Amino acid sequence: MEDIDIENLNFDVYNREVYKGQGQISKSHEIESRYADIQKKYKSEINKFVENYYKNRAAQNEMKEENLERIKKRKY
Repeated sequence: MEDIDIENLNFDVYNREVYKGQGQISKSHEIESRYADIQKKYKSEINKFVENYYKNRAAQNEMKEENLERIKKRKY
C-alpha cells in the first residue's frame, strides 16, 4: 500500500486515478477473454477442416480401390 497523507490529499484526483486503474484492468481482462474466444473458435474451425479433409481422403481412397477392383475384374 502507498503511504497517503490524508490532509493534503485531493480526493477528486485520487479517485480518478483509482478508477482509471480499475478500468484498465477490466479492459485488459475483456481483451484477453475476446482473444481466448477467438482462439477457441479458430481451433474448432481447424479441427473441423482436418476432420473433413480426412473424411474426404478416405472416401477418395475407397473410390480408387473400387475402380482398381473393377479394372482387375475386367482384365481376367
